[in-house]
Amino acid sequence: MNQVGYKQVQIKTANKGQLIVMLYQTAIRSMKKALMLLDKKDMEGKGKCLIKAQDIILELLYALD
Repeated sequence: MNQVGYKQVQIKTANKGQLIVMLYQTAIRSMKKALMLLDKKDMEGKGKCLIKAQDIILELLYALD
């Protein structure tokens, strides 16, 4: 099974708590990638990563409120 297939199975079989943790982990990875892209002066890539992280956090805020 490839990595994408494994991740899809992991998401489909996760409970609510695990999904929340996965979303936070994805947001953190996206922010770390944004820092790396900032060091490389890739402002467009940095912006996309920060928007992705922001979208995840906002959805979590709405869902958990």
